Amino acid sequence: MASYIIAEVGVNHNGDLDLATKLIEKAASAGADAVKFQTFYPSSLVVQNAAKAEYQIRSDGVGTQQNMLSRLQLSVDDHYTLKKACDFNSIDFLSTPFGLAELDFLIELDIPAIKIASGDITFLPLLEEASRYSSVKNIPLYISTGMSNLSDISQAFDVLLASGSSKDQIYLLHCVSSYPTLPVDANLRSLLTLSSAFHCHVGYSDHTLGISAPIIAVAFGAQVIEKHLTLDCDMLGPDHAASLEPNDFSMLVDAIRASEAMLGSGIKALCEAEISTRLSARRSIRARHFIPKGKVLSSEDFVCMRPADGLTPMLLNELIGTKSSQDYQQHQLFSL
Repeated sequence: MASYIIAEVGVNHNGDLDLATKLIEKAASAGADAVKFQTFYPSSLVVQNAAKAEYQIRSDGVGTQQNMLSRLQLSVDDHYTLKKACDFNSIDFLSTPFGLAELDFLIELDIPAIKIASGDITFLPLLEEASRYSSVKNIPLYISTGMSNLSDISQAFDVLLASGSSKDQIYLLHCVSSYPTLPVDANLRSLLTLSSAFHCHVGYSDHTLGISAPIIAVAFGAQVIEKHLTLDCDMLGPDHAASLEPNDFSMLVDAIRASEAMLGSGIKALCEAEISTRLSARRSIRARHFIPKGKVLSSEDFVCMRPADGLTPMLLNELIGTKSSQDYQQHQLFSL
């Protein structure tokens, strides 16, 4: 099954609808399956004087969260415009709701999956409502697990199951809420832990630099990959620095698709492409020297040499001690 690759625009549109539309086009050109935004109402999400996170200050300057979010908010009309742009570019439109009203609105827009941000893994009302919609609409529910331990995730998972979602609908996305995430903090083996602990689908929401981590995540079973997309990593804004520019995002998609093909079925068997190589690289049992008919054969009478057009050397012990059934010339193939 191919991984579902989400180009996370988030707020990298900087509040500019034209920039958001261009990012949709770039995501589609790169081969992403979906492009995702964020839907929030700042006045109901954060108190007026709440400070920014450290990473937001580094990349967006000082100020309050509410002021920053107000600058980055998409209007209702913007959402409809972006949804149409996604349809035109044949790419799924997704957005993360940061409240119940936002979730209701996105469901009206007929989003094909619901994504809950890491910060809301303890927001009980949103988890319950998202689970209910996931069940009724029969759509996937992606839960980012940044800033969480296994106990946090277990509590949220139980809420989702109790509220209507099935395990087949839930995707737990390993995530580290550090922007950018250092390689030593990526902890990609957590994907194996999540899969083993909850027996559900897993994915990876990546904040590392470069493309290596998502590729490794696919090898560890991630079925959803989320990575930030920007036009310019040096832009002012909270998430640009931990994003990929379009050319790099295209490279990421290509690398993921190649890695999926490389993973194969897991069945260890002869590949058709190996047949000619096996003939030339393996050996056959041959006469070391001239051997007359009737001679009792010993190990000194055999040599194993390429190509593999005769008996396999695995049968040597069956020949030792038998009598030669014919004259053999040097390097002639033996037969039983």
